[in-house]
Amino acid sequence: AAVKAVLDRLGVEQFRRARLITLNGGYRLNSRRYAEIHKLLEEEIHQFWQNKYTLMHMLPLWIKNIFRNYAEWAGEAASRRVRFGLPHTTLPVLVAGAGPSLEQHLEFLQQHRSRFYLLAVDTAYSTLLERGIHPDLVVVQESQFYNLYDFLGHPRLDCDLLADISSYPRVLRLAGEHGSRSTVFLYASEFSKISLLDKLRSADLLPPLFPPLGSVGTTAVRAALHITGSAVIITGLDFAFPGGKTHSRATPRHQLALLHTNRLHGIEDMSARTTKGVTPVPGLTDSFGEQLLSAPTLRRYADNFSRIFQSMERMHMLKPAGLPLGIAGLTQADLSRYLLALEPPPGKAASSAPTLGEKAGPEAVKAFLSKERATLHSIYDRGTGFLQGTLTSDETALLTEEINRCEYLFLHFPETGYTLRKIEPTLMKRLLVSAGHYIRVIDEALELIPRS
Repeated sequence: AAVKAVLDRLGVEQFRRARLITLNGGYRLNSRRYAEIHKLLEEEIHQFWQNKYTLMHMLPLWIKNIFRNYAEWAGEAASRRVRFGLPHTTLPVLVAGAGPSLEQHLEFLQQHRSRFYLLAVDTAYSTLLERGIHPDLVVVQESQFYNLYDFLGHPRLDCDLLADISSYPRVLRLAGEHGSRSTVFLYASEFSKISLLDKLRSADLLPPLFPPLGSVGTTAVRAALHITGSAVIITGLDFAFPGGKTHSRATPRHQLALLHTNRLHGIEDMSARTTKGVTPVPGLTDSFGEQLLSAPTLRRYADNFSRIFQSMERMHMLKPAGLPLGIAGLTQADLSRYLLALEPPPGKAASSAPTLGEKAGPEAVKAFLSKERATLHSIYDRGTGFLQGTLTSDETALLTEEINRCEYLFLHFPETGYTLRKIEPTLMKRLLVSAGHYIRVIDEALELIPRS
């Protein structure tokens, strides 16, 4: 904590790496402690730039989706099916990822379907439906339109959704189209320390907040632990794959490989073997004896998963699986005995989460968006005055404070930290472009809210 405080005070954005320089022999008196501090500094700087790279590419889309989603949910019809929070069940929860190992458990899932609550990641949805297995809840987290591929051929959702508030809006609309009466349960990922989330909380518009977990599979497991007090069983979260096949059958990636198959191009996905960084996992094979591969991103997801969930007693991994995740393994025979020993299932999970309409109706959402738009207009007008040289030093300081309460205006700039320490004309011009963009986004969102 002290190391992080020092970096925040100095401005972590000013540094690219840390180096240890021994200026005298005193270093030898506590060399291990110095090495530890150096490692912590390196990790903190690396984590900042890793997050910054993500924010540079994704932050504007996340903010745009948040504004648009709240406007769409504010409609009276939508508010009845949009809930803040999670469902609850007394059944065990089985989390299904889209890794290749899922295929080996599909028949087992069919046989015991009524004895557990099935929570699937978005990419596993089509794999399960192909075998006639209907999940109770699907988790979506992706903010880009690619998420729609996970639901190709399934325009009507036959289950509930657990969605991030920054999810791609068109995916969430599937829950209300073609006669679907699915309920959308909401959560918010704390993708950065950003005041917008605090503003939503103050307006009583913030659903349960999840820490940044990286992968949708890790998010699904965290949700499962809150949905039930019983066991959580995991399958298909492999973070590894046999050569030529990264996902289970019927997923978009697998379907694309089938479509591209011809006499000269085999069914095998060669990019899974040739992509930079893909390497074999020593000593790890699938149930057919084939060597499993993994990639740096998948290994980071697995390490993150292990750090969060390892050694949790009520979590089990259904074997065969992929990378070891630090939780106990369970065979189909073991799980079958456990499920058959349970009391008869009481039925589908109930929800005590309040609807959006109960939390805040269209007027509250409209008031929140209007207030945020007014703040952006104020920044734009006074920022223009700064460029024209009409602001005093005190007025410039107040403007800087107001901009720092709207961090999404600059967090995606490559050279900025979590706060702006000073403003110069070139930076202000970019801030005005950013403010103008979000004013237009909010204007479009407000048009979606029905007039009372």
